[in-house]
Amino acid sequence: CPLSAFRSYKGWSVLPGKLMQISIGKGGRQWGVARNHTIWTRACSGNWVNIPGRLKNIATNAQGQVWGVNRYNDIYVRIGSVKGSWRHIGGKLLNLSLGPNHGVWGIGTNHHIYARVGGINGHWVDTRGMGYIVTVGQSGDVYTIGMNRRLYWKNAKNLHGRSEEHTSEPSHDQISYAVFFLKKK
Repeated sequence: CPLSAFRSYKGWSVLPGKLMQISIGKGGRQWGVARNHTIWTRACSGNWVNIPGRLKNIATNAQGQVWGVNRYNDIYVRIGSVKGSWRHIGGKLLNLSLGPNHGVWGIGTNHHIYARVGGINGHWVDTRGMGYIVTVGQSGDVYTIGMNRRLYWKNAKNLHGRSEEHTSEPSHDQISYAVFFLKKK
């Protein structure tokens, strides 16, 4: 999306809308949730469109798939993107992140980190880790802010293996969630 039409402030450009969380997906399509948990989407330069339903957390990926969590920690996947509908997925998560091919990772209500194996029709696997928030990049790297508020990393292919504490500079994939989490505390 070319942002030249928006006013710049120290390298940041002001975009229209007021959201508490946003995720960017295929072709720059933006999906977000407002403070009242309403769901919004827009193309790069289009107007915001309200999507039926309510979520507290939303995630999209480079393939345009969209997942979310509502205030009751129920999990939903969007079937058909913008003009589609929401399908309930079993389980409870506080928040989630979405990698390629419906590769969902989330934080359970017990703060355990879960991964979705098998996509929409799959099942949840406890990955033997705990955290406050998780984010997965399009390359398969997964990051979490652990219970000790430290940043941990693992490769998505290593579901049950041990996570490692991340001590180098964070990648762009996890920065949005880290900032979101730190601002809420």
